[in-house]
Amino acid sequence: MNMALIENRTFAEIAVGDTASLVRELTYKDVEVFAAMSGDVNPMHVDAAFAKSDVFHRIVADGMWAAR
Repeated sequence: MNMALIENRTFAEIAVGDTASLVRELTYKDVEVFAAMSGDVNPMHVDAAFAKSDVFHRIVADGMWAAR
């Protein structure tokens, strides 16, 4: 696991053209926690047996995960 250092910048330190990114791997635990916190327990997100018969053939993350 690559643990990059996150550095904060003040507004005054940000310049036009600066960029930043954060990459994180989604785990099944993340999917479970999101389902519990949001109340969205759609079986395609939390039930492996159901998800096998779905269009993706596996558990998929809720689309709102990408919005965070």
